Amino acid sequence: MAEPQIVQLAEADHAEALEVLAESFAGHPMVPPDKPGKPEHHNARLMMGTLLEVFAGRPGKPGAPGARLLGSRIDGELACVAFVHDYGFEPKGLDMARMAWQMLRVMGPRKLVGSIRVMSEKHPGDDRRLELLILGTRAQFQQRGLGRAMVRHISELAAQGGYAAVTLEAAKETPAFGFYEREGFVVEKERALHGQPLCWMRRDLASRDGASGAEKPEPTDDAAAGAAAV
Repeated sequence: MAEPQIVQLAEADHAEALEVLAESFAGHPMVPPDKPGKPEHHNARLMMGTLLEVFAGRPGKPGAPGARLLGSRIDGELACVAFVHDYGFEPKGLDMARMAWQMLRVMGPRKLVGSIRVMSEKHPGDDRRLELLILGTRAQFQQRGLGRAMVRHISELAAQGGYAAVTLEAAKETPAFGFYEREGFVVEKERALHGQPLCWMRRDLASRDGASGAEKPEPTDDAAAGAAAV
């Protein structure tokens, strides 16, 4: 079977992309479980939707510099989604207020304060990086190498754009963490968030396995969900 093509998604694809991400992040240790009576994947959908709205932008409101929503399809169905932007972007003004309010609804005040405190420790960096903010693959399409292909595609985009590295955040106690390690990411910093170890990870493009991202021994990826600043 030919490898699915990775494309930049249009605004019309955002709703479908959100469903992929909501499904992928439901049950993630950084996403609180839904309360009884709430729709399926409610908290994950709210958190992912807020991140996309603020970082990817919306009509009349640009998103973060370098913002790209990427996806790949299998038999016409969106299977894997990722969002990247220039590292260092921070929402301000009404966007920051909206994001804080939505996260407060999901997390509650104590966890929100803890999240803000930990995220404020992110190193601004002295080089140009592309940040992988979110990566998710639908459950039925996992173990097909879609996440691996997406990460390597993003590295290619970053190299072509003159970035020094790709960065992300990953919960250490998830399959995604090991996946990123196998793809050459190393931990820059580790902090506890909501009782879970959260790692800032970096992949220097100069240390990649060649321009095309040479295949590693693992035949498939196991990342149910990737990075998310939650």
